[in-house]
Amino acid sequence: MKLAQKSLIRMKSILKQDKEKISPAFLNMIKSDVFNMTSSYLDFNNNDLAITYFIDSNGFYNFQINIKAGRIKRVNFYKL
Repeated sequence: MKLAQKSLIRMKSILKQDKEKISPAFLNMIKSDVFNMTSSYLDFNNNDLAITYFIDSNGFYNFQINIKAGRIKRVNFYKL
């Protein structure tokens, strides 16, 4: 393998490792926003909400949101 190819692979690896580090504060902000957005429709508490993520081979973040809800709230829809 040529030096340029090795360097490119190493650079991609380093960038991916840097990208993987999301601060806990940022994850808490996302969790809070998801809770505020969904709590009008689902009956659950903050401990029943889990957010995980990984970075795929193309460098995109993939988030998975799991909510353990006791029930779906009744929502009244009004015609405008």
